Amino acid sequence: MPRKIRKRANGKYTLTVYDGYDGNGKQVIRSRTVQASGMKDVRRLYAEFENEVRSGRVISAAGYKLQEFAETWVREYCEKNLAPKTVETYRKQLKAWIIPAFGSKRLADITPMDLIYFIKSLIAKASGSGKNKKTAS
Repeated sequence: MPRKIRKRANGKYTLTVYDGYDGNGKQVIRSRTVQASGMKDVRRLYAEFENEVRSGRVISAAGYKLQEFAETWVREYCEKNLAPKTVETYRKQLKAWIIPAFGSKRLADITPMDLIYFIKSLIAKASGSGKNKKTAS
């Protein structure tokens, strides 16, 4: 894995780590900007960043679909940190609402307007199903 450290202004550095190739044969580059007091500090931060990249803890959202993220999140976070009933509830909500609406979209492509329309659709479905309706007297 070649490495690169580039000095910026005001004690900032851009760290670049090459992370193999994607499915199309294009080189994958991970980068991070850090604040450091000197080269010794920068080298330490670079080593930490490079370790994160090598271990797979640094993931780009660019090609990651929401469904893939949700599966990873449930497996890596929920199952390890939450009560089984909570995990079950989260899975049901993901399956019923989130995945049908956003599952095939890449994380990087989900916009604030997508979320606004999604919330509006949930409100419309809830009000149309008889919930939150006042009965006539």
